[in-house]
Amino acid sequence: MAIEERPPKDVQCQCGNILRVERVRDWCTQCGRAVYHDPKDQRRHKINNIYMMALVLAAFTVLGWIFIEMIASPMLRLQ
Repeated sequence: MAIEERPPKDVQCQCGNILRVERVRDWCTQCGRAVYHDPKDQRRHKINNIYMMALVLAAFTVLGWIFIEMIASPMLRLQ
C-alpha cells in the first residue's frame, strides 16, 4: 500500500512540538507519538485499533471455550 502524499501542513503534537506533516501520519521527533495530518485519520486509526482488539479478544474467548469444553471438562469427569 503506497503512502498517500498530502500538501504540507503544520500540526502541533500533544507534547507541544510543531511538525510539518506531508503524509497521513508522521512521528513526533521529540516524544515519538503519532501525529496525523487530519483528525479524521486519527479517529479512524483509533476505531481500527479497537476493532482489532475486539477481534483478538473474541478469538481468545472462543479458544478458551474450546479448551474448557473439549479438554478440561472431559479430564475432570475422569477423576
